[in-house]
Amino acid sequence: ISFFLDLHRTVLEGGDVFSVVSEPQKYVTIGELGAIGRLTADKLGYEFVRIIPIGLDAEPYPPQERVIRGKIVPDDAFVALSQGGYNTWADIETMFAGIEAAMQRRPDIHFVSTGGGIAFHHEQGYRRFGDLVERSPQRDRFHLLGWQPTNIVPGFALESDVGVCIDLAIYESYVGCRSRVVGWLKAGLPPVMTLTTELSHIVRDRQLGLTVPPGSPEAVADALVSA
Repeated sequence: ISFFLDLHRTVLEGGDVFSVVSEPQKYVTIGELGAIGRLTADKLGYEFVRIIPIGLDAEPYPPQERVIRGKIVPDDAFVALSQGGYNTWADIETMFAGIEAAMQRRPDIHFVSTGGGIAFHHEQGYRRFGDLVERSPQRDRFHLLGWQPTNIVPGFALESDVGVCIDLAIYESYVGCRSRVVGWLKAGLPPVMTLTTELSHIVRDRQLGLTVPPGSPEAVADALVSA
């Protein structure tokens, strides 16, 4: 904590303007600036913080060679995909329990994961997920592929049926964003995601996917089966 706090304070003290990924994060940053004494009389009306949402170019992904169907899962499988790091905000237990419960109800569901632990930062979350998979009666339908070359990553989203992004109910979840979900939406892949981030509320309100409350394996399972 002390390392990141010192790093963050240096940025807050030295920056002239700051970009954030969501409106909640904007007000968190304003609060931080106030806490270190930067909201002074001479800055009245000055716009310290700008929202720059996570985005991708509008060009469609180019055609991809097959990476999942007929190679890792059956051609007619229902594929639930996870991509990216298993970071500190990921609710490992809820995600695993929800997927496993859905598999028990539907034998065609397969889970594919690209990505994994984050070196020198947080690797235990991915290890924990792998341990749960190893003990599962459904382990043959969990496919943990680890980090993949960037050029083939879009193919996984293009071949899947839903993306899965399950957050803990913590501050980072409520003020941050999820770049992997933006990539899925570009690929036409609807997410099943926890209703936490500003992005998840956009997904719900615009009916771009399915949202579930935090900490509910039953809701994750129901969403996957419904999808």
